[in-house]
Amino acid sequence: MNWKDIAKYFLHGIVFSLLFVLLAIAWIFILVILVGLGFIIGLIIGLGLLFIIIGFLNSAITAYLWFEVKTSFWDLFFQGIALFIILSIANGIFITVPSLALPGLATSAITTIIASFVDGFVAKNVAGWWKQEYRKSRLEGKEFYPTIICPSCKKKISEDYQQCPWCGTEQKSTRVQEENLEKLQDVQLPKKKIECSRCGREVFSDFKVCPYCGFELTPSSSTSHKPL
Repeated sequence: MNWKDIAKYFLHGIVFSLLFVLLAIAWIFILVILVGLGFIIGLIIGLGLLFIIIGFLNSAITAYLWFEVKTSFWDLFFQGIALFIILSIANGIFITVPSLALPGLATSAITTIIASFVDGFVAKNVAGWWKQEYRKSRLEGKEFYPTIICPSCKKKISEDYQQCPWCGTEQKSTRVQEENLEKLQDVQLPKKKIECSRCGREVFSDFKVCPYCGFELTPSSSTSHKPL
């Protein structure tokens, strides 16, 4: 984990918390109306709406800072439930317990800083359970480089890469139009995979840079996997 990732975790946690507070205010008004129409059914619908809001909010932030996330109704719903439960436990540990044990302004400031990082770290990793999978070629079921081109070296790379694995350029997703998809499916992926020693993600053996964390890959800094 480098300083850039740490900063992104803080940003993720802070933005998520601020936007959630704003949306939660609107949600409370909606919940009051729903409960007024029918207590049990209103409460059920209100909780479902809350989970959708949490899942949507985290998916949007994750897509901007890290990678694309599945956004179907049920994906957002279950992501919201998972994130709600895990963040409730994490905030109880890192905010509630210290504040009760050592109440005071200093404790509140420290726990807020720690909680911002923890919230971002948890939110990003929970979103990873619903990460968009690689596209596959329609030609003979083989895998090819997905539809994004590095603006620097012009090579085809996966659309969820944070950095180009060939030249290390940070990516801003230069997406390719659907009608040009077949033109890009002419280079097969390498067959051998290795594991990045920094982030632990699987990458292809001839990559020079880990496309997820930016770590420079060398034979001694990675773990080989068997050929596919």
